[in-house]
Amino acid sequence: MRIRYDNKSLQTSLFFLGNSVYLPSGFAPSRRDRMDDGLLDVRILETGRRMARMRILVALALGRLTRSPLYHEMRVPEFSFTALDGPTMLAHDGELGDEVTEATFSVQYRALAVYRPLP
Repeated sequence: MRIRYDNKSLQTSLFFLGNSVYLPSGFAPSRRDRMDDGLLDVRILETGRRMARMRILVALALGRLTRSPLYHEMRVPEFSFTALDGPTMLAHDGELGDEVTEATFSVQYRALAVYRPLP
């Protein structure tokens, strides 16, 4: 799908947006150390450039995806995007949700009380 965000348009096949910062960097987020940091973790793989899929596979094989110009990772308090090819389905925790053409996501810093055992 093609999306527009921050006045940039790009073709993407994988797009992840998570509440709080996920670790590790790269396109396999697996854990969060905190849930109250007030940030969204946004990860996008750009596939609309010349030989993009091959370049992504090589970057993955070499362990250099985070350095690829085709990989975009942001940690922001708010993120908005527009689906340029018409409505697209959003998934929430793996469950299909609404079809949207535009979406805005935001977090409120420390709005949720989080309790955890001491390290």
